[in-house]
Amino acid sequence: LLAIIHGQGAAKSVTVTSLLHPALERLRELDGRLSLGYITLWLKLDAALARLRKRHRPSHAPRRAIEAAARLGADAIEPVALQPGLDAFTEAAHAAGLSVYVYTIDSAVAAARAAAAGADGIFTNLPERFLPAASA
Repeated sequence: LLAIIHGQGAAKSVTVTSLLHPALERLRELDGRLSLGYITLWLKLDAALARLRKRHRPSHAPRRAIEAAARLGADAIEPVALQPGLDAFTEAAHAAGLSVYVYTIDSAVAAARAAAAGADGIFTNLPERFLPAASA
C-alpha cells in the first residue's frame, strides 16, 4: 500500500482509514507522516470483537476511541452513522485535534444530522446524491 501511495506521489492527498487498528499502527510505524483515519463504532461490540481477535481488543468506547486515535497520530476519526451521542463525540474529537467523518451516510436527512452534529464530512456509497446539480 505504501509503495503504491508513494509511487503515485499521492502521500499528501490520501488518508488511509481502517477499522483494523493494528494495520493502522503498522502503517504509522512504517510512515510517520501518512494521514490516517481511525474508524470506530461505540455499539456494544467490544466483547464480540475481542473473541474474534483474541490478540487485539479494539477500543470502541467513545472516549477510548478518541484517545487511541490521538495516540496513533491519526488525522481523523470516523464513527458509524448517527449513533447516540454524536454531538458530544464530535466535540470531544475536535478538542483532541481530530476531524470527524461519519460513515456510511446515503440520505440527505442523515447527512443533515451529521452536519448538525458538527461532522467535518461523510462517507457515502452514493456520492451523486450529494454533488451539486450541473449548471445549465
